[in-house]
Amino acid sequence: MIRFRLEFAAVQLLDAAMRLFSWEAASDLGAFLGAQAKWALPRRWKTATSNLAAAFPDLPAAERERIARNALSNAGRIGAEIIKSRHLSKEQLFEKVRFENMEVLDAALAEGKGVILNTGHLGNWETTGVTLTAHGYKLGVVGRLIKNPFVDSWLRETRCRFGLNLIAHKNPFFTSVKWLKGGNITAILIDHNIRKGGVFIPFFGRPAATSNLSALLAVRLGSPIVSVAITRQGSTQTCRIEGPLRADPNADPEAEIQRLTVAMVKQLEDYVRRSPEDWLWGHNRWKRAPEAEAVGA
Repeated sequence: MIRFRLEFAAVQLLDAAMRLFSWEAASDLGAFLGAQAKWALPRRWKTATSNLAAAFPDLPAAERERIARNALSNAGRIGAEIIKSRHLSKEQLFEKVRFENMEVLDAALAEGKGVILNTGHLGNWETTGVTLTAHGYKLGVVGRLIKNPFVDSWLRETRCRFGLNLIAHKNPFFTSVKWLKGGNITAILIDHNIRKGGVFIPFFGRPAATSNLSALLAVRLGSPIVSVAITRQGSTQTCRIEGPLRADPNADPEAEIQRLTVAMVKQLEDYVRRSPEDWLWGHNRWKRAPEAEAVGA
């Protein structure tokens, strides 16, 4: 408990300090600190460079290291921007996080079956959700709790200040069904490493444990799936809505769940290939790859 309080005190100190900086300065400071992870967090650096070597074996090592440094800088920006976003108005957020092709999302919502939002650890996915709710969209996000209850409460307040609904990652099916039946949006990050269960789907040529919740919901409810491609431009980012992807009501349900899950993972991989430094390469996405190989996945 003492450790939790000390961690929360550090977060509060950072929160107070970030009020002194502009958005741009805070983001740049976060990028600088994130880049130091090469020395401060060598395991993360090793994970990032190993993942990049497996994903882009034909790239020169120097180019892969450049991408790894930029990815770690992006992780630092995310932390700084989350903190700074607490103190921005809706209008200020709209200047930092811009959306394109929103007519696709609006048309999907107009069908009345809710919308499943397919995304991943691209750009700053946290401020993307906050800003989408600031625009008035009813968004629910399936996510994990943070072990530190004080930090978790602080982050929940940050995420939900414009109405975002957090859906606990343990047994989220029925909560997600209710939310979608209300005509709302449910976002599920397709690139979370599933610790147990799930299905093994190729991601950059290697099997990765993946939740099939999005596809299951789409098949059961007929909800359309739209994807969001997030690309960063310094301290701002653009979020482009693409799709929709739909379940075939006449197809075998299990086959459709598999097809849609593969399609969503492929969509994310395409986004990452376009702008690899925007993805979280320090995340051990392929942690269960040995298990997949053992079962012949």
